[in-house]
Order: sequence, then C-alpha cells, then structure tokens
Amino acid sequence: GRENRAVYQRQLTQQPLRVPRHISDLYRIVSDLVNARGVDTGWMDTSGLRAAASWDGYGRSFRFARVEGRHWIGVSFEFWGDEEGAPIWLYLDEELSQAIDADALRCQLLLPDHWEPDVPIWLPIRIRLGASYDDVLDDVVSQVKTVYDIALERVAKNS
Repeated sequence: GRENRAVYQRQLTQQPLRVPRHISDLYRIVSDLVNARGVDTGWMDTSGLRAAASWDGYGRSFRFARVEGRHWIGVSFEFWGDEEGAPIWLYLDEELSQAIDADALRCQLLLPDHWEPDVPIWLPIRIRLGASYDDVLDDVVSQVKTVYDIALERVAKNS
C-alpha cells in the first residue's frame, strides 16, 4: 500500500524520466497524420477501424488507399526504449511486409545500415527536435507518405 507507493515515488524521483512532458503532442501527431493528412486527402482509410490506447502507448489502425492490408501507426513506449529517438512506429501487415522493397525503404527513409526488416515490418518514424509542430507533422507525413508511395509502386509492378 502506502509503503510501496513511497518507495516507488522515491525511485521515480531519483531516476531521469525517459518520457517527455508533452507526450500528448506525439499522440496529436499520430491523430493529425491519419485524420487530417491521410484520410482527408484520400491516401489513408480508417473505415471500421479506431484509435486505441494501450499499456504500450497509443496508435491508430488504418489502410493505405489502393493497397491491401491493415496497418498501424502510433507511439510505442516499448520500441522507443529500444530505439532512442523514435517514439512513433509504423507497422506494416505481413502481406505488405513481404511484398514491399526493403532496400527502397532503407534508402528513402534514411534508415540505419544495420536496420533489417522482419516480417511484419516495424519502421521507426523520426521526429525532428527543436522544430515547430507543423514542421514536425510535415516531416512525419512525408516519411509515411514515402512508405505509401513505395507500396503503391510494388502494387503497380505486381498488377
């Protein structure tokens, strides 16, 4: 009870926190990306899907227009801890993960050379530090739109 809470509070104050105070801005970036920039402009669809919070963060399921599959983008505290500086992650479903050109992803998204895609693919989305909210959102949209464009190229080649 109270004794455990006191111990926890002492430990918390003695360790630097990894989660920024403005975590809600990251959630807002995900929502604005999907709703205002993706769905409203027609390259994403969320029909029948919803946003959800979990123990691991917050995310949004969606589909890319003209590309099969259901994908997810969101804040993942678990992955953020593994890849410092990448709080937002894009999940590509298994079918698209197997079909998409991983070398194109690595090159066009400037992923580190050591990045090796697993199936399904989880992509770190870089966040620009020290920039305005709109500039950060534009950059995140650009990264996800690049993935969409690469996926569309693969769909066109397979048609």
